[in-house]
Amino acid sequence: AGAVVITTDAAPMNELVTNEYGFIVPAFVCGKQRLSNEYCVARNDFKNTIRTAITTDANTLLAMSAKARQAFIKRDAEFKNKINQLINVHLH
Repeated sequence: AGAVVITTDAAPMNELVTNEYGFIVPAFVCGKQRLSNEYCVARNDFKNTIRTAITTDANTLLAMSAKARQAFIKRDAEFKNKINQLINVHLH
């Protein structure tokens, strides 16, 4: 089975998790670290997202979990395919 996660609406996590199979906490840039943004979340947004997650019914969570697993399997296969293509292009 898959997992339903709570994450921030900031890179890279918002590229991996969607509302379809996860709970997204709004985030905002609150600083810089070298070339990267630092993100923060408002306490109330975090609390509200957690509240939404823990009050979501079991059937919805199971459906979200299955979608999360499918998304992971798809991304994993795409990643392996791309790596194999790169290896074949550059090493052969």
